[in-house]
Amino acid sequence: LFVDGVVQGFLQELVLQYYTERQCLLKCVRQMVILALNVELAEKDEKAIWHEVVKLFSDGLEGKLISILDRHLTSAYPEDMAVDLSILWAEEMLIEVNLVLDLLFLAYYESLSTCSAAKWKELCLLYKGMTAGSSNFTKLEVSAEACKYSYRAKIQMLLIFMETLDFDSLLQMIHDEIPLRGGSSVFSSSDILEMDSVISSFDIFENQEAGLLILAWAVFLCLAVSLPGKEEHNELMEIDHVGYVRQAFEAASLSLFLEILRSDVLKDSDVSLYSVVALPAYCVSLIVF
Repeated sequence: LFVDGVVQGFLQELVLQYYTERQCLLKCVRQMVILALNVELAEKDEKAIWHEVVKLFSDGLEGKLISILDRHLTSAYPEDMAVDLSILWAEEMLIEVNLVLDLLFLAYYESLSTCSAAKWKELCLLYKGMTAGSSNFTKLEVSAEACKYSYRAKIQMLLIFMETLDFDSLLQMIHDEIPLRGGSSVFSSSDILEMDSVISSFDIFENQEAGLLILAWAVFLCLAVSLPGKEEHNELMEIDHVGYVRQAFEAASLSLFLEILRSDVLKDSDVSLYSVVALPAYCVSLIVF
């Protein structure tokens, strides 16, 4: 028993050290991004940090972050691990997932990376696994802390979707009467159709947490088909965005949205201010819708 206890303690220390070093690296990158966005920095220092941050993302940091996310959300849960060790492992992994999502959100919010349709679909499928239980993500909710990190990760994913759908640009394009093909939207008609194929695969009755994503997608579709030049994207008119709205309301999506607005789960994050700032465009779009 003494030997087992020593081995167990060593393994816990090893896991903690491993994830601490990984998290420190992610926190350093996150802090670099936040510093680069801080207008109070001296101009020379600001430019130096900004150039380094831009280089990180131009060298493929976005893809690496999504790969980490995919690996964590799809990795097999260790069934035979001791309870204390499994709790530590789950909590540390979820902390890392949150840090990765923080970085992805900041990257899209500040246009350090452009979320392509392919990346959007990849993130959407990961979110589907997170909320529908088809991945091992729900198995990580083994403690109160783990549940908090899990809940925050789901909210941050929703904020990423809202940010990358770029409601600001669509509203401006409607105001300026600019067609989809000639506007600033990064998604083409064919992109939207491919993205819709993923959204339509969600079963809202079995996965009510996805209701807010469905509602955001319905608002996005409504804005997209309201743009001039409808004859150029007739196929988008055939998508039943009203049906999506009906599904979202049946899943009490507005209640979930209010819960997020009232929640303090994002207040512990260094990127909470940016997350909150991302919500108004969605709110305005929802009102317009």
